[in-house]
Amino acid sequence: MVTKKELEQDGSLEQEESLAQDESSEQDESLVQDESSEQDDSQEQSLTQDFPEQEESLDQKDPEEKKAEHYYTSNPASEIREEEISFRVRNYPLKATGASGLFSKERLDKATALLLEYCEVEGCKNVLDLGCGWGAIILSLATFPKAFGLATDCDIIGVDSNSRAVMYTKKNLREHSSKRSKVYAELTMFVRQSEGFSKIPDKMFDAILTNPPYAAGRKVCFSFIDDSKEHLTKGGSLQLVARHNKGGKTLSLRMEEVFGNVEALAKKGGFRVYKSVKE
Repeated sequence: MVTKKELEQDGSLEQEESLAQDESSEQDESLVQDESSEQDDSQEQSLTQDFPEQEESLDQKDPEEKKAEHYYTSNPASEIREEEISFRVRNYPLKATGASGLFSKERLDKATALLLEYCEVEGCKNVLDLGCGWGAIILSLATFPKAFGLATDCDIIGVDSNSRAVMYTKKNLREHSSKRSKVYAELTMFVRQSEGFSKIPDKMFDAILTNPPYAAGRKVCFSFIDDSKEHLTKGGSLQLVARHNKGGKTLSLRMEEVFGNVEALAKKGGFRVYKSVKE
């Protein structure tokens, strides 16, 4: 049994075994929302207004505001309150543990669920879960690699700026370490605390999956897109999920600007999964 105290002391950034966060709390609205809100692009918000004002560094903010913690806070100091999470991924049941200080700590959020349902990673040997949260994407890929068509020797990496997110991603991977098929015995997982790609500067990927931290602001989300291109192999793809009328359209335009291409793999409940390929 892994205790909370042991989790707090687990500062290692080493490989862990087995099977993975974006928007603000707005993303947890029901997927039953009518798609009609997307159909009239003429009503799209101004590109300078569809992200919260989080552009400044926290050091420039009001002292009282700096005390507030967010799911992208590097080292949250709030009390840990765990939540058991049950969900299905590609028709397989999965359980995980979330915690206070993490994005969507009580359930798999609708945007990440859509990304897991429609992401295209068949044959990939190197996959990145960028902004892993409590580990929904990396956990799903590592536990059910055959369902996603991953290469049998695939390396899956998860990174997050939040130390508690890294801690719980490792915990969730450990708890599912024995469930993977022997066919995927060579599949490896690695989780690390990192601001974007800062701690994995030389890694290259066939696919990068992300539910970007909308609440952190446009600058951070744009950096996910810009930096991803430099870490993709030729033919590799960035696959990003967002609510189309709450920043998603802006992000898709940025993807097209950076990569020269973008397509929507899926549309559901106001969310879209966008994909750009490095040519």
